[in-house]
Amino acid sequence: MEQKTNNKRYDLEERCLQFAKRVNAYVNKLPRSISNIENSKQLVRSGGSVGANYIEANESLSKKDFIMHQDALLKEQFRVFQLRIEPIKTSLGLTDADLVSLFAFIVGFNAALEDLSVKQNAAQAATQAKDYAKKLTIAEFRKIAKMIKSKPAYTTAIGEDLGIEGPIETFDLQTMKPVVSSIIATLTKVIIDWVKGPMDGVEIWCAKRVLARDVISDETQANAADDASGLKLAEMPELIWEKLDTDYRSPWEDTRLNLTNKPETRYYKLVYIYKDKPTGIESDLVKIITEIYQR
Repeated sequence: MEQKTNNKRYDLEERCLQFAKRVNAYVNKLPRSISNIENSKQLVRSGGSVGANYIEANESLSKKDFIMHQDALLKEQFRVFQLRIEPIKTSLGLTDADLVSLFAFIVGFNAALEDLSVKQNAAQAATQAKDYAKKLTIAEFRKIAKMIKSKPAYTTAIGEDLGIEGPIETFDLQTMKPVVSSIIATLTKVIIDWVKGPMDGVEIWCAKRVLARDVISDETQANAADDASGLKLAEMPELIWEKLDTDYRSPWEDTRLNLTNKPETRYYKLVYIYKDKPTGIESDLVKIITEIYQR
């Protein structure tokens, strides 16, 4: 029977490197929202750790050091050594006395490794049990605190004494101004990240949409400044604002399609909400060009 030869390479170190590169390439294509940025960091670290762990384990196989570094691999190396040294120890001129100390250390290492595994599992289980108990206790504490606050005899002083009143807010509502940390346009939506701070949420306002056009115009306009080319810079038209939404958790997404099959310019501004009322100062104007079409 003719034996087939598999010429495919299985260089795991190279494959790990290529995997890490593909992960980086994928991450670079993601929209840069706050959630994506944090998740991308973790994904890149995880993608690179595969190769790093493999290289660390393989480093021990050099001519200078034959000892495995990872605990599981080292345990397996000891097991194989014990199994295979037994039938050839006499031919090598070794006695049981030569090997007794090593074998005792291996037994101790294996016992310590097993003990560590048991304790890690127990610690994980204990942490999960603690978190669950904490969740139930906090829920019940909130329930009782709400009940106490509903009683006619309750006062803020009583709440402070019991530790069920939050800290006194010291910010000035009149000067609170929303901050847009990022605005990104994808092929399906506009993503606006905003800073919540001590406020409850924001109102999102958008100007009536207009088609994107060149900033430089060859038409002379009143009150327009000359640029270096001698052309006139077109003034931004007066914006008519409309409220789009109320958002209580960043990011907010605008999934509206473009009005036509051409790019359009969108202007946004935010206003903070506190106790169901708009308050403070409007955010700085943010602008972006969108290409969100029916697909």
